Amino acid sequence: MKKLVKIISEFSKYIANYYRKGKEISPYSKIIKKSKIKPEDNIEEKWRLINKNGEYELPLKYNYIESCYNTNLVRYFKVFKGLKRKENLFIWNHDEEDDQEDFFSYNNSKKAYKWWNDYLNGSFTSCIYVISTWKGNHLGLVDINNNIIIPFKYSWMKFITSELLIISKDSEIINFYDKDCDGENTYLMDGKTGVIHISNKLLIPIKYDSIKLIGNKIYAQNNKVYAQNVRYFNQNEPHDIYDLNGNKLK
Repeated sequence: MKKLVKIISEFSKYIANYYRKGKEISPYSKIIKKSKIKPEDNIEEKWRLINKNGEYELPLKYNYIESCYNTNLVRYFKVFKGLKRKENLFIWNHDEEDDQEDFFSYNNSKKAYKWWNDYLNGSFTSCIYVISTWKGNHLGLVDINNNIIIPFKYSWMKFITSELLIISKDSEIINFYDKDCDGENTYLMDGKTGVIHISNKLLIPIKYDSIKLIGNKIYAQNNKVYAQNVRYFNQNEPHDIYDLNGNKLK
């Protein structure tokens, strides 16, 4: 059981706050999670960042924080800012009490839970587990100074160059680890994807099922065929091609 550590007067406005999680995200800093225990015993979680000197760098107002690097290894943070915490009724594959406490989930559907169980039951890997999962357009991107780079209105994002990110809206996300399948993976259920510049300029409309960077071109496709219910780019099927400035080439 994790040691409970009371938060000092900076957070005295909360009824009861306790240390919940420390996760290394670089050699120099870590993410910590703290929670407010409500009378109805529902947990409202908030995350922030602490550096190697024990100093706080991101405010205690996000539901979830995940370290994110572009291709130049510049550090950003994907942050989740839900309007209201929704209780998740599903017990994924975190049997241990501490694992369940560390696990972030938000507003998930039965459809996503079924997909995970089907994937889990069909896997022969020696190590597989969910990292985090959510549904809703509450994800954004901030820098170390908490400057908002991409506003909190997407369900998923990923750097493909130093300045371009694939983004998704209206998707349900399952981030999971599969030792025998390239380690960390993300499954996007439903929704559409596009590409945005780090200046917050939309370059490729959010209307595609799958997007892939090949060389200096971006390939976008609406898939008709799925592999194990996972969307993937198939170059032999009809697709659109864009340059890195968002100009459509095909």
